Amino acid sequence: MPASPEGGADIREHFAREWAEPVGSSPAEFAKFVTREYTKYAKIIKDQNIQPN
Repeated sequence: MPASPEGGADIREHFAREWAEPVGSSPAEFAKFVTREYTKYAKIIKDQNIQPN
């Protein structure tokens, strides 16, 4: 994906197509986010007894 002279318009468009929202954060904030998401989905998987095929 090429860089744009506007400073990221191409990236924002790509994320929008993928239903992703780019945010700026520190590595520590990102680690907290990943941990929260992991915990949330681990509970859903366990509660629903979801198993791999």
